[in-house]
Amino acid sequence: MREIKFRAWDKELKKMVYKGFWDRNWYGTPHNDEGGCHTMYELNEIKSYCELMQFTGLKDKNGKEIYEGDIMQGSVTSPKYRVTMDCGRWCANYTHKGNSGALQLYFRQDMFEIIGNIYENGGLLK
Repeated sequence: MREIKFRAWDKELKKMVYKGFWDRNWYGTPHNDEGGCHTMYELNEIKSYCELMQFTGLKDKNGKEIYEGDIMQGSVTSPKYRVTMDCGRWCANYTHKGNSGALQLYFRQDMFEIIGNIYENGGLLK
């Protein structure tokens, strides 16, 4: 079973948040108990000032955790890939020299290295 965790891009502070508030359980239950679950109202409120990105449960070739929104690359000359959730699976989507496509991330993550993310390094995809 994979670990469920999130990181968040704080739109106001323009920074990525990995620890603290985001370490609590995120099951989307309709109540807030002492175990740390959040109400649906709280999740909607959070989404107004933060972009949540889920951990894929995978690591890149350097052992770094891969999150939704990460930008990955296999080598300096290869296309750059954006990590997304597509039809219930984690994918690495690319656009390179007019061509586009997707790889199922599960089978190929150990070939890639995280070089940034879409919020802090969005220009990498151009």
